[in-house]
Amino acid sequence: MSDNTKEKLEATYLEKAGYYFQFTRTDLIDLLPKGRSFSHVAEVGASGGYTLLYLKEKGIAKKVTGIELLELPGTEQKNPAIDNFLIANIEQMDSDLFTEAFDVVICGDVLEHLADPWSVRDKLLRWLKPGGYFLASIPNVREYKTVLKILLRGTFTYEEGGVMDKTHLRFFGKKNIIDLMSANGLKVEKIVSNLVYPVWNTKTRAKINNLSFKWFEEFLAKQYFVLSVKIGN
Repeated sequence: MSDNTKEKLEATYLEKAGYYFQFTRTDLIDLLPKGRSFSHVAEVGASGGYTLLYLKEKGIAKKVTGIELLELPGTEQKNPAIDNFLIANIEQMDSDLFTEAFDVVICGDVLEHLADPWSVRDKLLRWLKPGGYFLASIPNVREYKTVLKILLRGTFTYEEGGVMDKTHLRFFGKKNIIDLMSANGLKVEKIVSNLVYPVWNTKTRAKINNLSFKWFEEFLAKQYFVLSVKIGN
């Protein structure tokens, strides 16, 4: 990546509001087996380091490693409780940097931002121990507002956030998400939509989803949360 391209990419991300980098991904962590403590958890797209600190504070992880594209001043990236925090582009990192080092790898809203998420998945699988967990959240392009804009308005317009975030390079429906997270030694154990964790702007969708026995979930969900396990010895 040229310096000019890197600068443009960083500028695009840093235009986002500060809260974009301050989430604690309890929605993803909730998919992990309850009561387990893992020796080493890695988070790709670790943002300000808040999820890593949560994992340590709750005793879910004994050791944590974060990987983030950008330095984010004023966040927890340099907190001494985080064992290892790397500023790097995951697509350019050496596949042999970590060999079967992690019990859990987390990619919260990361894979859709990559030019080749399939290659990154395979790289992360090399870093994951057999029996280890791969957690991901990925936007759902089949969400009805997105579909209607394309079909009725004939527009494929990027936005500041959401499914059509202007920093997204790849787009997935539920079937594509399952395919991505169940290939090359991965097996999907759980997949749930964001409607399981309704917030102020998704409560109506969640009610409709429950009343319709989830019949329309693939049109109502804005993203899916997936837990896969690495199969092998």
